[in-house]
Amino acid sequence: MIEDVAQLFAARQHGVVSRKQLLAAGIPGSTINGRTGGFLLHTLFPGVYSVGRPQVDRYGFWLAGILAAGEGAVLAFRSAAALWGLLDFRPEVEAIRAGSRKSRRARINLDGREMSAPLVIRRSRHLPDNHLRTVRSIPVTSPARTLLDMSASAPDFLLKRAFLEADRLGLIDDEALLDCLLHCQGRSGASTFRRFVRERIPETRITRSVLEGLFLEICRRSDLPIPEVNVRTGAGEIDCRWLDGRLLVELDGYEFHKGREKFEQDNLKSNRLRSEGWTVLRFTWRMLTTDPDQVAAQVRRVLQGIEP
Repeated sequence: MIEDVAQLFAARQHGVVSRKQLLAAGIPGSTINGRTGGFLLHTLFPGVYSVGRPQVDRYGFWLAGILAAGEGAVLAFRSAAALWGLLDFRPEVEAIRAGSRKSRRARINLDGREMSAPLVIRRSRHLPDNHLRTVRSIPVTSPARTLLDMSASAPDFLLKRAFLEADRLGLIDDEALLDCLLHCQGRSGASTFRRFVRERIPETRITRSVLEGLFLEICRRSDLPIPEVNVRTGAGEIDCRWLDGRLLVELDGYEFHKGREKFEQDNLKSNRLRSEGWTVLRFTWRMLTTDPDQVAAQVRRVLQGIEP
């Protein structure tokens, strides 16, 4: 019987089940104990098991942490940001809930890799329903609430990346951000969250990379005209274009521009565009993040008709 019940839960919970769920389904505690550590139940966090095999994916890992965190717990902070696709995945579970509970660690097999993973549980005094979502059966804070919570501890560069990605993916809007602003009074990180909301760039919804979002931010802060983005031309797709100034900007992220062949293709493309009367500027991630004023100055000179 325990096999059928455990598999039923596992089928809708990314392969995991809690002891509390098994007990509520009528499975005796002694039976659960007898099937733990064998072929059926493999302990992930105290009182939470993977069913049938010790390995879980990130969704099973996150849900296991939430089940271990207790009733009312939801995925939050950087873990929530990773679930929403705003930041890269990290092997830890960050959760919040109304009541207090101790954080804990577990030894898990995540996607075939053995590791020690922490479960960090924080208390939240105010967690309204409109700040909660469910994604792939995992309770999680809304994108706007996730950004608010992260503002208390995340460094600015990471928070900026999360804001840009949330806007690019269409996950936040003015109403949701304003609602979180109303609830941030007296919270740690409130001033940081207000600043990022004020500086939010709606134009990033039409970009396809954080790199482009950073460039649009530089344009906005420097009072430069906002360009068209991702424009199809005879020479291929252009990252940013100003028709009036006959200016094109290409943005080079490290992951997209590796190898001699790609380098030569980029140069052929740039040469063709220049031969058609365009000024072409190329900027890298490092240029945008370390010397944005120089980037803005070069763009301004071209738009004003001054040689770059």
